[in-house]
Amino acid sequence: MKHFHSSKILFAALACAAGTTASAANPPAAASAPTALNVKVSGVISPGSCTPTSGAISFDMKKVSPASLKDDAETPLAPIVQPLSIKCDGGDAAVALSVAGTVKAAIISEDALNHKATGISAGAKKGYIYDLVDAATSATRIGRYVFQFRNFRYTAAAANGVAAAALVVTSPDRAAWTSAANTAANAAQLKSDGSSFVSFADPATPDVPVSASLFSGDIVIGAVIQPKSALTLNNDLAFRGETTITLSYL
Repeated sequence: MKHFHSSKILFAALACAAGTTASAANPPAAASAPTALNVKVSGVISPGSCTPTSGAISFDMKKVSPASLKDDAETPLAPIVQPLSIKCDGGDAAVALSVAGTVKAAIISEDALNHKATGISAGAKKGYIYDLVDAATSATRIGRYVFQFRNFRYTAAAANGVAAAALVVTSPDRAAWTSAANTAANAAQLKSDGSSFVSFADPATPDVPVSASLFSGDIVIGAVIQPKSALTLNNDLAFRGETTITLSYL
C-alpha cells in the first residue's frame, strides 16, 4: 500500500555559454583552464504532522479498599475510559500506533487476562498484558491491565468536517491489516514489546488504513489487582502503570 503525501522539491541549476569570433588579425587567445560549477538538488517529502490532542492520558484507579480484594484470586477493577484524538495538520494522513516502552515487573506473568466488565480478553503468553507495579521500586507486581482502542471515527478533508465510523485494525508488520470484534482475544490491542500496530480503516476497505485529518475514539482500560495474599498491606500501597505509544506514518 502506498500513500502519496505533499512534497516540495527545490531544483537549482545553472548554465553558462560563451561565444567568440576568431579572425586572422586577431587569433584566439590560449584556452583558459576549466572552471568547476556545482549543481545541487535538494528537497523535503513530508507526510504532514499528526499529533495526539493531549500529551498524556491519565487513568486514575482511585483508592482501592483492602476489604474489596479477594484473598486468593485477582480482583477486577471497574473499567475506565478516556478519549483519544489524533489531529493531522497539512492534509490527510494514514497513521499507525505502537508501543515504544512500558513499565514491567521483575517477574514475568504469563497468565491470560479476561476482564469481564470491559469485555477485553488477552491471551496467555501473547504480550498484550501490562503490569501495575509498586510506585516505590517499580519492580513488584501489584496488578495487571489490558487496554483497547474503541469507538473510533475519522474525518477526511474531503468530507467537509463530517466524521465516519472507523474500524480499529491491527498488523504485525504494517502491511497486512485485520479487524475483529472487541470481545475477541487480543482484538484492537497492542503488544507491549512494540511488535504490533494499530491503525484505522473504513469499513468498506477493512484491509487498508484510511487517510484522514482527524481520528477520535476511546482507550478502554481493564485492570486487576493481585490476590490479597500476595500483597503487603501494612501501609498505603501506591501502584502505577505507564506505557509510551508512538505514532508513525503509513
